[in-house]
Amino acid sequence: MRAGPLDRRVVIEKKAPAQDGTGEEVDTWAPVIATGDHAVWMGKRDVRAGERFAAQQTVAEIDTVFTARWAPGFDEIQPDTHRLVYRGRVYNVQGVTELGRRDGIEIACAARGEAAFR
Repeated sequence: MRAGPLDRRVVIEKKAPAQDGTGEEVDTWAPVIATGDHAVWMGKRDVRAGERFAAQQTVAEIDTVFTARWAPGFDEIQPDTHRLVYRGRVYNVQGVTELGRRDGIEIACAARGEAAFR
């Protein structure tokens, strides 16, 4: 995989249960990669952007595919337990595809709400 298209610093986060001040369990997010800034070099390709009407309001959505070189731990990325953060926007993981024989990985994501179009 060529380095040229991998020009974005993206943070991969995993859901981690914690307790709030009242002892109630809440979900928090912790970076998966244990490097200085927790970011991974990735490529970004927007696939689709649009709006839909749900729950009496218009919801903006953008579907994006992030691409990276294979690294240990990438085979553990799953929808509902992982998300990506790029430039302050949260992208929920929808699916993961291995490229070649662990040459790389594609992570299909969806960003929702106004944050998708800032």
